[in-house]
Amino acid sequence: MKKAINGLSVMNPYAAGADIGDTRHDVAINDGHGGLIVRTFGTFTSEIQEAVDWLKEEGITTIAMESTGVYYLTFYLMCEEAGIEPYLVNARHVKNVTGRKKDEYLFTLSQAYDTYIFYQKQIQECDRKIHEQLSIQVAKANAGEVPVDESKNIKKGKLRKNQFTIPLEPLLKSLTGVDLCKIPSISETSAVEFISEIGIDTKKWNSVKSFTSWLNVVPNTKITGGKIISSKMMKKKNRAGQTLRMACFCLYSNKSPIGDYYRRMSYKYGRRGASLATAHKIAKLIYIMLDKKQEFNFDLLIDSQNR
Repeated sequence: MKKAINGLSVMNPYAAGADIGDTRHDVAINDGHGGLIVRTFGTFTSEIQEAVDWLKEEGITTIAMESTGVYYLTFYLMCEEAGIEPYLVNARHVKNVTGRKKDEYLFTLSQAYDTYIFYQKQIQECDRKIHEQLSIQVAKANAGEVPVDESKNIKKGKLRKNQFTIPLEPLLKSLTGVDLCKIPSISETSAVEFISEIGIDTKKWNSVKSFTSWLNVVPNTKITGGKIISSKMMKKKNRAGQTLRMACFCLYSNKSPIGDYYRRMSYKYGRRGASLATAHKIAKLIYIMLDKKQEFNFDLLIDSQNR
């Protein structure tokens, strides 16, 4: 027998609680002084009868049982026969009831909340720094003209995962001359990561083919005797190309022509092959947009296919 000095506030002094297991039953009753008395019984019929007799001696009229299986059945029926009203309860139903958390829980919650607030502040500082660097690049590109400061315009509402807290799309458009975020699957985050790797000058590449090859979004096709013996992607790291491939994974439910293309490639080559093929197409679109300073439209898909 164990006696606990702390417990919940007593609502019914003639109620008991039981934790039913396969090898033992733990039964708790009110001790009359704001605490609990807990006894452990075995699972044989004679031991269960001993538990029921003890409950009757203590004047118990009702008992709540928590069990993960059917081990409660014998105890339940014997309590009914003894005139003790049994209830089979689910512990999950009272898990989140207010007012039943200990101070060791409140402290942990407070620590977790403070950590969350700290990380949120750090993320906002990173976003402001990215905004500052983009503003500097835009000023250089526009002959010293400083863009409108939007660092204080924090986005409202629930942000998606990895989304910037400050609107950066206007700065990106001022820097590149086109809105890359209009391309399906390209978000602010993807656009910032991509532009930070390749810059805005397409003259560094001789053609769109050399651009996509540098991004490593084309198969490394090997042909011998007129037959393709291998078309695996080259094993080289390119963060810009990786950004495009990762962005394409969200196109499976996209209703645009690019989404249709991704699904066709997915049925043919699988999700990984579809991401590579679609990243190759999007890389062509970005090259054309940056090179011609032409905004995105689906007519560019036809132009990109001809290159």
